[in-house]
Amino acid sequence: MRKDFKLELKVEHMQGGKDLTFYRYRYETCIFWFSQDQTNGNINRVHIYDEQYDDAKYYSYDTEDRSYPTDVTVTIPRSIVKNDNDYTALNKKVRDCCLRRSAIEKFLLSSKHYKLWLEKHGEI
Repeated sequence: MRKDFKLELKVEHMQGGKDLTFYRYRYETCIFWFSQDQTNGNINRVHIYDEQYDDAKYYSYDTEDRSYPTDVTVTIPRSIVKNDNDYTALNKKVRDCCLRRSAIEKFLLSSKHYKLWLEKHGEI
């Protein structure tokens, strides 16, 4: 079953002379939010929080210094496995977080937000 990204909040505002739109999305148990400059399409930071695994930390990166996130990583804190149940739970956590990480990264690189960035930077 394909799970969709749900736009939960969209707020247009001016900040320091910039025409920004704030977006908050939900995907499975993750919420993520960012502001996109409507003049140039830039997104400088994406914040991601996983409600199911609140100790997992997600980070978005702009690997080419182009003011648009291209990679998403997740850090899972040190875990202790003492038995098969611990292993099963840890394996599920890693799998869930990695699938969510990948889906959010793909969303950022295929959504209307990326198309706006490409258009404003003359790459379309």
